[in-house]
Amino acid sequence: MDNILPLLHESEFWVAVGFACIVFMLLKLGVQYWVADKLDERAYRISKEIRDAKKLREQAEKLLADYRKKTDRAEAEAAKIVEDAKAEAAQFVADAHAQLADQIARRAKMAQDRIEQAENEALNEIRVMTADAAIAAAEELITKRLDKKHTSELIGKSIKDLPNRLN
Repeated sequence: MDNILPLLHESEFWVAVGFACIVFMLLKLGVQYWVADKLDERAYRISKEIRDAKKLREQAEKLLADYRKKTDRAEAEAAKIVEDAKAEAAQFVADAHAQLADQIARRAKMAQDRIEQAENEALNEIRVMTADAAIAAAEELITKRLDKKHTSELIGKSIKDLPNRLN
């Protein structure tokens, strides 16, 4: 006991005794169960939050995959639209070239027809002018060569031949 007496004067001893009493009272009151319950509740909430976070992550990944698929489809569709537009433009250019070639051919044909028509009109005009000139020349020649005596003879001869020509 002599060893214990000097300990009674030490403040650390009394702190240790006070601490032991408080721990004993807390154990007697069942604080450990209350702390365990609170820790269990907290662990349950944390695990629930982790499960919810995993579900949210899975949903987010699914949405991301869906949006990527939609984006890929939209890009493919846009590429097809561009390709179709290029093909349509090329067809439009080809049609325009064909229409232009047809129009040029028609206009060339119309020009050729006009040229031929103008040539025919010119030839007809030349024939008319030639016929008029020939008639004028013949008329002048006849008027110079025929005198009254020769004219009377021709008229008489024509009258005699008239019955033969009428049959």
